[in-house]
Amino acid sequence: MISFVKYKKIAFVGGGTGWHVTPIVALVHEHAQVKLDYIWIGGHSSLEETEAKKANIKFFPISILKLSTVFSPKILLYPFVLIKWILQARMILVRENPDIIFSKWWPGSVAVGIACFLLEKKLWIHESDTVPGWSNRLLGRIAERIFLWFETARRYFPDLKCTVTGQIVNPDFLKPPKEYRYWKTDKQKIFVICGSQWSRNVFNAIAKTCKHLDVEWIIVLGTLNTDARELFADFPHATIYDWLDSHTIASIAVGASLVITRGSATTLAELDILHKRKLIIPLPWSSQNHQYHNALWFKENRWDTVLEDSDMMKKLQMTITQTLSGDVIDRTMERENDFLR
Repeated sequence: MISFVKYKKIAFVGGGTGWHVTPIVALVHEHAQVKLDYIWIGGHSSLEETEAKKANIKFFPISILKLSTVFSPKILLYPFVLIKWILQARMILVRENPDIIFSKWWPGSVAVGIACFLLEKKLWIHESDTVPGWSNRLLGRIAERIFLWFETARRYFPDLKCTVTGQIVNPDFLKPPKEYRYWKTDKQKIFVICGSQWSRNVFNAIAKTCKHLDVEWIIVLGTLNTDARELFADFPHATIYDWLDSHTIASIAVGASLVITRGSATTLAELDILHKRKLIIPLPWSSQNHQYHNALWFKENRWDTVLEDSDMMKKLQMTITQTLSGDVIDRTMERENDFLR
C-alpha cells in the first residue's frame, strides 16, 4: 500500500486519460480517514481538473504541448516549452510548499519532477506497466521511491528505490454491483470498453466482422467516438453507451462472459479484480509498446487472449468464437478455484 500518513500536504501529478486520473482518486479514497491537505497539478480544462473539483482538491493547471506521436513536428518545440513548464511547476511548488509530490504520469510530469529536483523536494512515482515509458524512466533517477505493479518493471529503475505494491485500482471496482439489469438476454455477453482515444478501429472491426454472432453486446464508445453509434445499427442485441461511470462499468463487467479492451494496465487490473476473461487488443503505438507487453503478461498469467491490432479485421470473429468456447470457460473456472485456495 502507498501511504502518505507521515505527511501533511501532498501534491498529485497525473492526468491526460482516466487511466492516470482514477489511481489518484483511489489514493484519496484510501486516505479518507486521515486529515491530509492535497493539491493536484494537471492540464487546463481536463479530466483531472474535473475530478479534482469533485473531490474538493485545489487544482493548478499547466499548459502542455499535446503530441499525437513522437514523430510530430511539434517535438522540435519540446525543449522550449519544457523550460516554461518547469518554471510554472516551480512557482506552484514554492507557493504551495507540499511535503511530497506523487506522480502518476501526465504529459507534464517530467517538468514537475525536474522542478521537484531543483527545489530538493521528495518525489514518489508509480509505474503501472510492465515496460515503463521514457518519462518515468527519467523520473526514476530523481525519485525517492518508485512503486511498481509488475516485478518485471524493476529492471528499468534503481533497485533499492523500488517497491512492488500492485496496481492502484478505482474503489468503485470493490463495491457491490449496482442492482440493475444491464444485460437483457440469456445469451453469451460481450462487454467492449476500450477508452476514447485510438479505439475507432476497434469499433469498425467489431461492426464489420461480428454482427452475425449470436451474443449480447454492451459497447462503451467513449466521448470521442459518439458518431460511431450508427455502426451497430444492425446488431439486434446491442446496447450502446457514450460514457459510463466506473461503478456502472464494474456492475456491467460482473455479468460479462468476455470483455474486449485495450492493454491499459489500470483497466486490466480493475477487470482482473472481477476475474473477467479478457480479449486484449493492445494499442500498437503505445510508448515502448507497453500495452503489448502488459497483454502478454496477462496471456501468460491469466489465460487471457491477445489479438494484435493489425489482425482485427481478419481474426476478430474467429477469436471471439474460440474464446467463448466451453474449454476456455472451464479454464477460467479452474483459475478462480485456484485463486480461492
